[in-house]
Amino acid sequence: MTTDTSTTTPETTSTASATAATTESVQRAFSGIVEIGRVWANYGLGLAGAAIEASTKSLELAGSAISAVQSKVNDAATAVQGAPSAESPKPASN
Repeated sequence: MTTDTSTTTPETTSTASATAATTESVQRAFSGIVEIGRVWANYGLGLAGAAIEASTKSLELAGSAISAVQSKVNDAATAVQGAPSAESPKPASN
């Protein structure tokens, strides 16, 4: 015995409505999940950008501090090289 599927019955109409409602629910859920993902991605990228900017400023400050120390070390080395050493002969006092 074969069943004729070309006719519309209350059962097929009900099944079609349930399928459409399920499809709509799945689409809404998927859209919600995508939106949540977008919001979190936006938040994460903003946070990463802020962290990189802070790191950049920290590195600039560290670089400036290192340059200042280098300059002082060079100045001190120059001062020491220009000063008479302990082995240098001292001028005779008269």
